[in-house]
Amino acid sequence: MRYIATWTIGLIALLAMALAPAGALAQSTMTSNVTPSMGPPGARFAFVATGFNASERVGVWVNTPAGEPMAITPEQLNGANGDGRADWYWTVPADAAGGTWQMVARGIDSGIQHVIPFDVVGDPASPLSDTTQTSNVTPSVGPPGARFAFVAIGFNASESVGVWVNTPSGEPMAITPEELNGANGDGRADWYWTSPDNAARGTWTMVARGVDSGVERVISFEIQ
Repeated sequence: MRYIATWTIGLIALLAMALAPAGALAQSTMTSNVTPSMGPPGARFAFVATGFNASERVGVWVNTPAGEPMAITPEQLNGANGDGRADWYWTVPADAAGGTWQMVARGIDSGIQHVIPFDVVGDPASPLSDTTQTSNVTPSVGPPGARFAFVAIGFNASESVGVWVNTPSGEPMAITPEELNGANGDGRADWYWTSPDNAARGTWTMVARGVDSGVERVISFEIQ
């Protein structure tokens, strides 16, 4: 009976290991992660790293694609929690160079260091190529959830500018643009818009209209 009991206990242990959720195993072995793993200039990335001392202070910086360290101001970084896990965000500059960047997180006391690679793809809205071009968007094609950078000129100096998008089916949709402060003294407006994660695929248009002048720019871009 003793052998039967021992065999039964061993079988139960093996079954428990076999049926353990994959997520639990992944969590126990994961040391760092970033979401999304790539994005355009101006994108906001979420980082997580584990293995630090409980409640330890954590310092972070980034290495540019050229390998140069760059000081940053992370968002919501309060050091490691009681389990040694640190979470924080960082928004890459609007003029960030494309390529593979590295987020480096180092425990002040433990010296534990994580290097988290991520990619910046595309460029900020390119300068207008000639005097006849009145608007531009970068990138011109992106997936649902992508952040697009827009530029338009020809408005009155310091004029308020209203924007909205038309979906691929032609329906106007109200949006909340980012960093739209109206036209500058030269009549130029710059802003960003992050498309919804469930955005319909196809050709969208961003419409920008000067509130006083009535000048309107229609900027086409693709969500694929």
